[in-house]
Order: sequence, then C-alpha cells, then structure tokens
Amino acid sequence: MPSRFPFVGVLIGSVFLAAPALVNGQDRGFVVGNLGFTFAERTDSSFGFTAGVGITPSIQIIGTYSHMNDTLTGNFAQFLRTLSGVAGLNIEGKLPAEYGAGGIRFVVQNRETVQVYFQAEGGVGKVSPELRFFDGMTDVTDEVSDFNAEETAGALALGAGVRVLLGPVVTGEVGFKWLNIMTDIEPLKVNRLDFGLGVRF
Repeated sequence: MPSRFPFVGVLIGSVFLAAPALVNGQDRGFVVGNLGFTFAERTDSSFGFTAGVGITPSIQIIGTYSHMNDTLTGNFAQFLRTLSGVAGLNIEGKLPAEYGAGGIRFVVQNRETVQVYFQAEGGVGKVSPELRFFDGMTDVTDEVSDFNAEETAGALALGAGVRVLLGPVVTGEVGFKWLNIMTDIEPLKVNRLDFGLGVRF
C-alpha cells in the first residue's frame, strides 16, 4: 500500500481489531479485491480493495483504497483547453488519482447466497496529474515549472452493488460508485464500475 496513504492501513487495521467486540463473537469480516473502470472524459482502469466487518446483520463498517488510472472529467478537460488558449500551449495528459476512505455499508437484501447493498464513504483523494505541454510540436513541459496541479482533497462517495457467495468463503461482487474528489481547480466527479473477488471469515 502506498506510504502516502498510511491512514488507510490504520483504519482497516482498527476495524479488524475491533471486530470481535463489534460482532459479539460472530464471524462477519470480509476482504475483496477490485478491478474496474472509471467513466469520465475517457474510460480507464482502476484497482483496489475493500475490507469490513458487520456490526449488525444489515450494517457493516468498511475501509477502502483504490487507484484510478485517469479521472479527467469533461469540466477539467475544458479547464485545460481554456488554460491552453491563455498560455498559447497545447496541453495533453491524464489525471491519475488515489482514494482512501472509511464508510458504512447497508445490506438491504440478505439472502443465503446473495446480498444487495448501498454504501456511503468519506475520505481523501490525491490527484497527481501527468500533463505534457507543447509549443507547436516542441515539448516544453520542463520549462513550465510553475504549474503544479497535484492536490490532496476531501472526497465523498455513494455506491451500490450485489455480493454473491461463490463457495464456503469465496465471494464475488459487482458494484457501481459515484465519487466526488473536491479539488480546488475543478471537483472531479467520477463514475466507477467495479468487479470484485474476495473472502469472508
């Protein structure tokens, strides 16, 4: 896990240390790895994991981390086009981002092999733009030393999904998430579709 998000490890570790007291001896923990897609100005890949414990049959405390390869939204792309016009340069690139959060998952339908859930999260997103600046055909990125759009900002997310029991401990999951990283330049509002495989214990 990247060292710039140490609080994610602390959060998830705390969740599992607290698990015995929270569930009164019942085994309700889970960990799931996710692969998926972000839908912004372009469709790109994402990966991460979610872990949690249940405090009641219908409420779970979760911790999550994800890396998104590009969160460039239409509004941010328009900002770059405007900046290009002002500076007289062409700007190209993408906006990779990392996201770590804690939250609550509400299981609204809990059958023997299928769970339907909604969840709400709050945390931090770090956006690290990978931008290149061109004057005509000449790359002048190294000369534009005063432009730094890297930013860490608060983030909120809402999600919903379906979790399926594939075996005694193995689970599969499909989820959709709306994520808002509240950066100063332009809030990044990204839709995500995630596919997960995990274990429960």
